[in-house]
Amino acid sequence: MSVKYTILPPGPTELIIADRDTFIAAAQRQWPGCRTFLAGHGPHDSDVDVFPIFDGEELEVCHFPDNQTIGIDGLSGTAAVADVAAWVRSLNPDPELALWLTDDFFQNHVILTPGITPAQIDASWVNHAEHNPMTEYPQYFADAPGVFSPEPEPTTARRRLPNWIPGKRR
Repeated sequence: MSVKYTILPPGPTELIIADRDTFIAAAQRQWPGCRTFLAGHGPHDSDVDVFPIFDGEELEVCHFPDNQTIGIDGLSGTAAVADVAAWVRSLNPDPELALWLTDDFFQNHVILTPGITPAQIDASWVNHAEHNPMTEYPQYFADAPGVFSPEPEPTTARRRLPNWIPGKRR
């Protein structure tokens, strides 16, 4: 599964979007008859995927076990992505939960506020080439070293190897 768009909190939080069972029940209410697939158990695998249909195209909406990350993938256009993002935001309308919709390379984002509409999402993309989110939202990017900035390389002791002549036995 590749993810083209991700919905997640931009910084650490204890708040969740929805647990797996709530996500499944809400998806089946939103898109009756959508396929549901209980997914893998690896550390980077989604735990459930749902497949709503938009304009005859299937979109994959993936819920991850942290209950804070939703992935969106498929051939549908950005209008379908905006519909899904607005729906995901509605799963937890708590204004204390900051949620962002980002593209796959984190080149753009939309802040998903409670009650946001698909039209507002389409009109609210922020280009990171013009607005650096790490400087404009430092509260979200003051993570531990290595998350957004590289950790120093570990130093290793050098060991001197004996000077053997190739092809000669000792």
